[in-house]
Amino acid sequence: MTEISKNMMMLKTQHHWMTTCLNCGRTGDFPPDYLKTKSAPMLVLKGIGTITLGRIGEDNNILRDDIVTWKKRMTDALYIGNLTYTVRPSILSEDSDASSVVYITNTEENNYVVIDAIEEKPLHNFDGKLEKEGARKDLLQLIKVLKEHDFSGALRIVNDFLEEHQSRMEKKYYSPNIEDTIATAFAMHNKGVLEMINGVFKYAVYYFKESADIKEALLGPRHNSTLESMEQLAIALYGFGYLAESHATLRTIHSRSKSPILAARIWNSLACLHYQKGDFSFAIKCAARGSQLEALDLTATISLVNRGYILLSLGREDGRRYLKIAEEKLSHWLGSENEIVQSVRYNMNS
Repeated sequence: MTEISKNMMMLKTQHHWMTTCLNCGRTGDFPPDYLKTKSAPMLVLKGIGTITLGRIGEDNNILRDDIVTWKKRMTDALYIGNLTYTVRPSILSEDSDASSVVYITNTEENNYVVIDAIEEKPLHNFDGKLEKEGARKDLLQLIKVLKEHDFSGALRIVNDFLEEHQSRMEKKYYSPNIEDTIATAFAMHNKGVLEMINGVFKYAVYYFKESADIKEALLGPRHNSTLESMEQLAIALYGFGYLAESHATLRTIHSRSKSPILAARIWNSLACLHYQKGDFSFAIKCAARGSQLEALDLTATISLVNRGYILLSLGREDGRRYLKIAEEKLSHWLGSENEIVQSVRYNMNS
């Protein structure tokens, strides 16, 4: 674990915590000693959801089609997140369930800060309402440059945010709060996504690992947001050529998650990974598992793409049948000019 994530985790027990209350206040819905808080909006940048093997016979094309597709459909990756948490000025009794307590603040009284939820919604749901909800100016600027496909500009904004946070941490009397910490975790995740789509897998690995460590400390190992950063970490490790580490991360996610959609994505990623390792038989089995959802959605269809790729690369003509099914569905969902669709057609005719 790196120094930043160590510092974040140490905050749980070794620092005095002060909470930031934005848009909060007491209402009749809460007992008098409870204070409900909703954080300012944060950008949640979704990464590469499913990965493909590319074109048969072409080297050095790992994640190429997936990155190009992500860039062209980037607006689908823009989500806005809000953290809600409860501040309890009174100390919990011995009979209380303290399993969800994350931070304790030592002010005049011990304050318990309990994370209630992290809500994520697509950006288009907000329709210009972000300023009214207290969005930071740098968030609005980040969204603007992303919509312009200025990924270098987006990376500069995220870097500035992280440097600003690091500078605050280094001040002598800095008292971090839960909103700062979760915002930093999401900023690190976003930076990982931007580094990965720029093909800089080394940095992507570092920042996804940082984000996953912080989220695990804040939210727990099975939280969807924790698993999301871990999945992107596994994909970045795969792109970087660290196949053993990627495999271990994917297996950890699979053991923690109960989502059938995430399970399908994990099996698909394992299929690509084992193919790159030369374990073709197991790669075929993983791709088959990934395509066994009840409804043949995008995730399952990508598994069909990889299953057909592997079979054809081994000289098995039945691979074309899977590619034909996948090509029809992907053309409808992604468009006939999409890079993944074009690679499917290339492989069908190879």
